[in-house]
Amino acid sequence: MDKKYAAALREYAPFVQTVGQLLPQADNAHARVTVQVTAPVLYAYVRSVLHRAEQKGLKRLYFLARDGYVMLEIAKEIAKVHRIPLELRYLYCSRASLRMPSYHRISQTEMMDLLLHRGTNLTVLHILERAALSPAQLAQVLEETGISDPASPLSENDFEAVCTQLRGSDAFREAVLENSRAAYADTMAYFRQEGLTDGTPFGIVDTGWTGSMQRSLRQLSEEIPPVTGFYFGMFARPKSTEDGVYDTWYFSADSTISVRTKFNNNLFECLCAAPHGMTTGYRRDAEGHMVPVRRPAEQGTPMMQTVEAQISLCRAFAQRCAALEDAKQFDADRMHRISRRLLQAFMYRPSAEEAEGFAVFRFCDDVTEAYAASLVQHDCRRILHQHMPHIRILRKLRGMKPDSELFWSYGTLAVSGLPFQFLYRPALRSWDVIRCILDLCKRN
Repeated sequence: MDKKYAAALREYAPFVQTVGQLLPQADNAHARVTVQVTAPVLYAYVRSVLHRAEQKGLKRLYFLARDGYVMLEIAKEIAKVHRIPLELRYLYCSRASLRMPSYHRISQTEMMDLLLHRGTNLTVLHILERAALSPAQLAQVLEETGISDPASPLSENDFEAVCTQLRGSDAFREAVLENSRAAYADTMAYFRQEGLTDGTPFGIVDTGWTGSMQRSLRQLSEEIPPVTGFYFGMFARPKSTEDGVYDTWYFSADSTISVRTKFNNNLFECLCAAPHGMTTGYRRDAEGHMVPVRRPAEQGTPMMQTVEAQISLCRAFAQRCAALEDAKQFDADRMHRISRRLLQAFMYRPSAEEAEGFAVFRFCDDVTEAYAASLVQHDCRRILHQHMPHIRILRKLRGMKPDSELFWSYGTLAVSGLPFQFLYRPALRSWDVIRCILDLCKRN
């Protein structure tokens, strides 16, 4: 057992025993992290969700694709051993698949805000892909707005200008509304088939962050009852009480800065990776059943092999750990404390070997997943320099973005061999600020 995780794991005897049983099977750094961090943390979270769902009198839980895939596998193992009387289901969906059919049912201001939100390494084509435009619609929007180079990366200033053009484009607005209405019927048919409208009290389970998927579910139809959402963490407060109950576990919008800065949601989503592609919509198959339309998964790639191994170890951990527990005993505070210690030891201070073990993951923070970048960057010094606090401020003032996003800065720092303090060198030099202000004055 690795020294930096041992003290936390020893707080709960079933964790110690299960880790001891599985560690001999972990033949690489990624597998060792899975056994000692990923599996115990996800187990603790899922155990908490099942406990809270029973307390609330819910009858069914939907684990949302794709982050919910491994959570459902864990929940099934716990439910079998502890005989938990909850119906556990998997709901194929994504931000994109839920937003598209809801656009014509919400205000145009909110619709445009969702379509034109910021992202990493965006082009105009990436933005327009969020609206699932047909070639004819795309051509019409580009002609009306006068955008001539839609494939070029956008600077901060360019992004703002494009957003202004698209907000004023009748062709863009009408195309979005047309595509939204077309997607609505199939989406609702899938949800009716899956039981979301049958009156059974249910909850949804997901990683969290902003709660937008729960909001989209509520906006889709009055047939869907008020939703209880169980989330690992939330960075923002719910936009409206109408969206239902948001039950957060590891952290909430009110958590301390220390808890939030020592947590990396991009990395956490990789810990919850699924073996299938993103859901883009729904269709009726030859037998009349509604099925999800998904992007093909990259089967056989190093990343997918790592994902499958990760899921297998988490499933094995849940099966063995549940058998060692007292089903009637659940100490939520202890589970939370252990999880915090494990995640911070890994996410905030990974070893070079651990970070390298996760370099196989590619990540995208956009709803379309039109592009992806490595979770851990190897062109370290240049990229890390661009993300130092004072450099980021100066580049932002000049309307510039870093060449590449740091999805896991501490992992990139670990593989670089640079000292931990590199990101926090003495900050702003007065001449840099003065020069930047002068540049801005010249431009304006």
